[in-house]
Amino acid sequence: MIKIDRMTIDDAGGNPHRLALSVLNQIPDLKPPIPVREIAYSVDIHEIKEEKNIGIEGALVTKDDKSGGLILLNSERHETRKRFTIGHELGHYLSPWHRSTSPNGFRCGSQDMTAETFESSDRAKRMEVEANQFSAELLMPSRLINDYLKRHPGLDITHIVDISERYKVSRESAGRRYVSIHTEPAALVFSKDGIVRYVKKSQFFPSLRSWNRTPLPEKSISKRLKMSPGNISGWEQVDSDEWLSGRSKRQLIEQTMSQSSGFQVTLLTFEEDDHYDDDKENEPWSPPTFHR
Repeated sequence: MIKIDRMTIDDAGGNPHRLALSVLNQIPDLKPPIPVREIAYSVDIHEIKEEKNIGIEGALVTKDDKSGGLILLNSERHETRKRFTIGHELGHYLSPWHRSTSPNGFRCGSQDMTAETFESSDRAKRMEVEANQFSAELLMPSRLINDYLKRHPGLDITHIVDISERYKVSRESAGRRYVSIHTEPAALVFSKDGIVRYVKKSQFFPSLRSWNRTPLPEKSISKRLKMSPGNISGWEQVDSDEWLSGRSKRQLIEQTMSQSSGFQVTLLTFEEDDHYDDDKENEPWSPPTFHR
């Protein structure tokens, strides 16, 4: 049974990463998958309830002093999605800065679960972004993911699938975490039926021509290659102009994974030993390691 000292958590303040670490550091022999339900109960969440047709992903009902609470989940979601939602609601619950303006507590929809940016004046959006940051760090601790990346060099969609299975998180959550922590420039493109849903790219990856609700590039591997769900392509060279918004002399390479119901994941990076030489961007760049 896990025992979590809430006074130690209170000392961490409101930073979502430090807040998650204050929980993780109290778990001996930490390894995946992170026991998020046990963690919730150990910090005085009295019940994790699941219901159908609630129109949201999850909710947190708690007192003003957050001395206890209830987490509500959408029972129609996969367990991996439920785990992230529990982590998200715990982020609201444990942060001293998060206060709901509704008498019904925090009610979080699907867009809240993928929120990554906010305007400085948008307090509500900021809370959702911080709850996601907390959940990502809690379920996929950066120190454990970094250890994994050291043992699995290079970029590859198979790594994302492996992390998803090890940590019992969705492939999308694993992919976003993978790209955000990896030291090599990369971009993940999530699409459905040939239309881009959204993009997650690392800090130093150039701007993309394709963005939300635009078609996949006609000459891209993702557009041309037809595969059965679950199959992952090899790495193939692709014209940078297909994906990038600016001119680039670097050789872009692409890998894609087909999923059920028309969903698809595309991973983009640059070929090894290909030096940074771009007329448009001047950020420093190091060549990536060997790809599988």
